[in-house]
Amino acid sequence: EWEDEVFPGEAFGVEQIVDQSDVTEDSQHLFDETAVLQHLEQTEIYMESLNLSEEDAELCVNEDSLCTVFAVIGECETNPHFMHFECAPACKTCDKLLRGEDEEEEEGPGSAFGFVQIIDPSVRDAEGLDEESILQKLNEIDEYMTEQDSSYCYNGYAMCTIWSLQGWCETDAELMNEDCAPACFSCEKLADQEKSDDTLSDENLVTPEAKELEESSDDNSEEQELFLGEEFGVAQTIHASNILEDYQYLFDEAAIAQHLQETKAYMDSLALSEEDADECYNEDSLCTFSAVGGECEMNPDWMMYSCGPACRSCDKILAEDDVEEEGPGSEFGVIQIVDPSVVKEDTGSMSEDMVVQKLQEIGEYMIDQDSESCYNVYAMCTVWSLLGWCESEAEVMNNDCAPSCMKCSDTEKAEDQSAEYEQIENGDEQQHEDSTEEEYEDDEIFPGEEFGVEQVVDKDEIVEDYQHLFDEEAVLKHLEATKTYMESLNLSEEQAEECSNEDSLCTFSAVTGECVKNRDYMIEFCAPACFSCFESVETEGPGSEFGVVQIADPASVDEETISAEAVVEKLKETEEYMLGQDPESCYNVYAMCTIYAVKGWCESETETMLDDCAPSCMFCDRLTEALPEELSSTEA
Repeated sequence: EWEDEVFPGEAFGVEQIVDQSDVTEDSQHLFDETAVLQHLEQTEIYMESLNLSEEDAELCVNEDSLCTVFAVIGECETNPHFMHFECAPACKTCDKLLRGEDEEEEEGPGSAFGFVQIIDPSVRDAEGLDEESILQKLNEIDEYMTEQDSSYCYNGYAMCTIWSLQGWCETDAELMNEDCAPACFSCEKLADQEKSDDTLSDENLVTPEAKELEESSDDNSEEQELFLGEEFGVAQTIHASNILEDYQYLFDEAAIAQHLQETKAYMDSLALSEEDADECYNEDSLCTFSAVGGECEMNPDWMMYSCGPACRSCDKILAEDDVEEEGPGSEFGVIQIVDPSVVKEDTGSMSEDMVVQKLQEIGEYMIDQDSESCYNVYAMCTVWSLLGWCESEAEVMNNDCAPSCMKCSDTEKAEDQSAEYEQIENGDEQQHEDSTEEEYEDDEIFPGEEFGVEQVVDKDEIVEDYQHLFDEEAVLKHLEATKTYMESLNLSEEQAEECSNEDSLCTFSAVTGECVKNRDYMIEFCAPACFSCFESVETEGPGSEFGVVQIADPASVDEETISAEAVVEKLKETEEYMLGQDPESCYNVYAMCTIYAVKGWCESETETMLDDCAPSCMFCDRLTEALPEELSSTEA
């Protein structure tokens, strides 16, 4: 028990998370509460044994609520640069820290060019490697580094050499070229990035030496106070570590820095007045990241206005040219992309002629429709319709690409509901209450509250990293469709209590396809949003004996580059493998795990697949190896 109101771990830093329900759903199956509590107790004993003065105790604290969890899963060894300083109590490194020692000063394999490298393949995640091959690789790196500058090119993790032997220099090039450059022989690429960074003088990018120089400078100009990109909108995210882990492998910091530099040059060239600058600015911290990823072309309707500087569309916005711009499909929404070769999706044998023909059919259909209420939101709508998305992603497509799917009639019912919510957004709450008095007995009911938890309908209510994915109109339309579905069931009070949305993001998740890709969770906790009130969560099907029922038909989820036969074959292999495994501790979290495995994600996205799709990757043994030896046999 924790006495005197002190919470777990609070005696030596930030209160520590000890309950798996306090971490994200996707990570809960990895959370060993017994091991975490045991480690916390060991940390307390360690800290008491040091008998630190009050001054020293303030210097050595856990600065993250997940320090203990990270320590339990081995991060003190695999990520010492962060853990030994930010989570010193959890890693039991306070004595080193207070003596002024750190990992960089220790001598050992690879210490000449960064962190001492792990050479024992049994430590973690090094299946198929032996110590001899790791030492051989280190010798090659040592020879390479004789001609490099280790002051800026160094291994940032103890696992760099092992990761390079596992092929990460190719499959995770962005991460490895930055944090494991010696192991990937990529110091030259890092040097190019350093030159780019030198042109972007900002507090978030400066080296410790440059920061010290800046702090000692007498120049306190307003320009020094700006964060990157802040002179033309919201400060931009420039480090992969500042976005959700699932997206970090897509984040190219060098490309972001380069794009920001080009954006600054573009904005300077416009020489906007203060009034014009207020009309065109980046409204989201991920504008630059999205622009680098091609969203200015793929999602111009949102990007060109909300991320004008990043898309270099300020001149169009200010001249009001974009709204009136004409092109393929412009009479019923955003101008459509007609050349399949310019898009990222695998379009197979699709030709430009096929897209043009589809646009002609849409044009004929739209003659009898109202383009004010029915229009294409995305430039890819026509291409997506030819890929079969009108059937496989019907909810999203009927909302955002109704003309391309010839489903304008499906958009009409949501218009009134959308208008009502817009009244709320504009502050006209009383008018909304009056207009819905007959519909709701209780005027206090909020969107979706009649069938569960109130649903989020405003993107500003979710974390900033996800806001660019939030389509408010689609969410409102889906909410209206859910209401119609629930009314059609005519449920008793008891039945209604059993079928309810238990999460405020159920509708958003449904709109983004989670009812298909993460079906078990969604049916249990978001049944109304998935129109599945009477569907059993315990559905049996392919792969159900070791997790979520697997999608066996790749075409049903737009994965046409692989065959159904390959998926079925992979499922058979997984079934044989799982005969010797424990499905209680090793199971597939997502319905797409088998498809992901066939696509090669076990190799290219090893960490994510280890966490969420271990059976499909045959990684069950690694889940045990991920825990420290003394805790691997602890009962959860």
